[in-house]
Amino acid sequence: MPELQYIAYTSTASRPIVDADLRYLLADARHFNAGVDLTGILLFNGLAFFQYLEGTPKACAAVMARIRSSSLHHSIYELSCDAVDGRRFGDWRMGCTWVDDEARWLALHDPSLWTTRVDNPAPCEGLALLTGFWEASMGVP
Repeated sequence: MPELQYIAYTSTASRPIVDADLRYLLADARHFNAGVDLTGILLFNGLAFFQYLEGTPKACAAVMARIRSSSLHHSIYELSCDAVDGRRFGDWRMGCTWVDDEARWLALHDPSLWTTRVDNPAPCEGLALLTGFWEASMGVP
């Protein structure tokens, strides 16, 4: 099995992002990610992106180069990067949730809608950061 790592980063939208922008971004990312065997999840709250990516160091470097060249966002901050024993989002070429008022309502009324099967539940800093972004976007104290 090849060595795996994760990268967790955040960035700020360069302009208002509409559904069509996000759909295009996801289709493009999923196609690219399939080619380099990269998986992960993207959260967007209308202003900021948070992404958790996992793959080989080479795949992570390739996707981060694409991300840095995107005009959809700026102020890209890599929060954490480390080796992992296995994938947490192995079936997701790029899962995505737009954290908005509807998402807040659903999470408050049925949190099971926002759970995912985790392939390897061992904790890591990147997942803690992902959870923190989610909770901050949801208004969780």
